[in-house]
Amino acid sequence: PAGFQNKSAVLLCEHGTELQLVHCDFLTRLLFTEPDLLRQPVTLNGTAYSVTGMLAQRDPQSPFWQAAGLPGMPLAIGVNARLRIAGTDGELHAHKMAATQGGMGGTVGPPLSAGLNPRLRDVPEQGLTLGKLVNLAIEAAALRELPGMPVPHFTRGSAWLDGERGHKPEVTFSAEIPADDAERYAEAICRHQQGCLIMRGHLDPRGCLRPQAEIELANHGLNFQAWLLWSQAYA
Repeated sequence: PAGFQNKSAVLLCEHGTELQLVHCDFLTRLLFTEPDLLRQPVTLNGTAYSVTGMLAQRDPQSPFWQAAGLPGMPLAIGVNARLRIAGTDGELHAHKMAATQGGMGGTVGPPLSAGLNPRLRDVPEQGLTLGKLVNLAIEAAALRELPGMPVPHFTRGSAWLDGERGHKPEVTFSAEIPADDAERYAEAICRHQQGCLIMRGHLDPRGCLRPQAEIELANHGLNFQAWLLWSQAYA
């Protein structure tokens, strides 16, 4: 399909009492992440279904997933992270590329935003919890989207379900970068995004958006992921 830049990725599936990782191809990833495809009706044994409807039912044992060639219900988890500038009231945000999928194209939002796609060689065979897998995902996103820069220490923030994309879980993170390195991080962000916006003075001491700033930023093309990052304080 035109307009997509996805490559093969790791798809997480819930199967029985286990979670299984499947190294899926480009089209399989699209099928379980793109809103338009999620809503399209498909027929199984004479009955019409949609991926969105089956995800909403949340039945990993449904024969629907086996018919799709998967070991269980896919969990397309997304991760997002903001970068705060240490010792200041500033943070870095990305101006998303026009071709960015999921309605993010051309908007301003988190500089790190990715699906759950760590490299399989980085995933241990045993002792991997879902929480550790999510942490691997944000670290993989930082390595890919901040080329040449140290991976900062991430603190997990809020989590939510994106109902428009098959009730996809989204987990947000926050990290601080040294003030002296802010311009270098901004340059790294620009290699994967349309540009980088350094915002200052819009947050209160807890890291939440100031009421006046919310009014002022309303016309800045911020996407909903950016607003969510400011929805509650981080530990």
